[in-house]
Amino acid sequence: MKIAFVSTILGYPWGGADTLWTRAAEAASDRGDRLLLSVSTAVASHSRIVALIAAGAGVEIRDPVTSPPSFGARVLRKLGLARSPDAGLIAALQSFRPDLVIFSQGGTYDLVLHPQLAAWLRATGVKYRIIANWQQEHPQLTEPELAFIREVFAAADSLNFVSTRNLAVTRRHLDRLLPNARVIQNPLRWQPADISPWPAEPVPQLATVSRLDEGKGIQLLLAALTEAGSNLPDSCVKSPRNPAWVGVCVSRATSRICAPSGPPTISWSPRRWRTASP
Repeated sequence: MKIAFVSTILGYPWGGADTLWTRAAEAASDRGDRLLLSVSTAVASHSRIVALIAAGAGVEIRDPVTSPPSFGARVLRKLGLARSPDAGLIAALQSFRPDLVIFSQGGTYDLVLHPQLAAWLRATGVKYRIIANWQQEHPQLTEPELAFIREVFAAADSLNFVSTRNLAVTRRHLDRLLPNARVIQNPLRWQPADISPWPAEPVPQLATVSRLDEGKGIQLLLAALTEAGSNLPDSCVKSPRNPAWVGVCVSRATSRICAPSGPPTISWSPRRWRTASP
């Protein structure tokens, strides 16, 4: 069997979504399936992806656009003559001729941004599955986009959500039952030896398994600790896997997480709640 794994998450080096589809790719590789991986340069350099490539998987590199388009590119786009950003991926898929395409999507409606790719799937009849790793609580689409994504979802072999809530929100928003949808698990895979001993130091320790990013809600946790009257001290983040965050400081006085360079600053607003007297 020939399987193509396409990640739409191009702006981050590695995360839980990558772990999920990579485990499926590794199982398929062990089974003897031929693979095509469409990922960013950062993800392609991960040891697990390198191992898959060494085992025979093909790779199609797709990186996020970081610079504004040139004047010539803008003119071609206005004239409708611009080359589709998915042209390289579509050419790779045409050459590979997959039996199945699996999309790992950062956003549930990411394929709205890839109409040419969706048109290729529709024209060829290639079976595809979608892993939806995230959904807004109140998603918004235009009427044409709603019609487009309803058609794309209805034609999918399966829609796989990592959260029951995300599936419920999507069903409500699209006003469709989505009978081909299900919730799958992306569990924390640990061994007993991975557990650290309970800290004996008096200084509180806080661990988060996520990017240090506002979208992960870390600032909400810090605000809750502040409101609870916690004596959380100023501290520094230790991140051996991400040197860019070494030296990041958490300050209760300023209610900010600030990095010396690179990643964005995270801030929160300590609030005081009043309890009504009986």
